[in-house]
Amino acid sequence: MIQHIVLFKLKENLSNDVVENTIQKLRDLEHIVSGIRNFSVGIDYTGKSKGYTIGLSGIYESKEHLQEYYVHPQHLQLVKELKDGIAEDWIANDYEL
Repeated sequence: MIQHIVLFKLKENLSNDVVENTIQKLRDLEHIVSGIRNFSVGIDYTGKSKGYTIGLSGIYESKEHLQEYYVHPQHLQLVKELKDGIAEDWIANDYEL
């Protein structure tokens, strides 16, 4: 199994609607491919995240399932939206469990 973790730093001055819509779109990614065992998206509440306020965590059955997720059109569209004006930065980490 593969653990996939992404932390997002959003641009400043985004409206609450944009932030909430982005979180919902991230949550909607849970159902785009088979092989996702667990998936969650949430907002940091500790203030220790160095500006990376949204976290995404997913567990995939295999590297192949994660790769299928990476190239899925819905995932690619959201990546484009994030790059084009919502996210200042993000960092991802994938590792075997």
